[in-house]
Amino acid sequence: MTALNRDAIFISHANPEDNAFTVWLGSRLTAPGYEVWADVLRLRGGQDWQRLLEDALRNKACKVLLVGTEHGVQKQGVRNEI
Repeated sequence: MTALNRDAIFISHANPEDNAFTVWLGSRLTAPGYEVWADVLRLRGGQDWQRLLEDALRNKACKVLLVGTEHGVQKQGVRNEI
């Protein structure tokens, strides 16, 4: 996959604390045509979420938005994404 295929905005956030805000933000970014990737928007139960999340970060994201709440910056998963 080339850099030209990296066209998604990845939203890094605390799950479940920041899920509602992430869904709101994702809908606002999707409306004007941006491709948005966030676990709460893309993943379903039973999926290999770790593999899918890493693939999105490494191969799809051109930008990462950090939802920098108190919960978010303390979560190891968010720090790993950054």
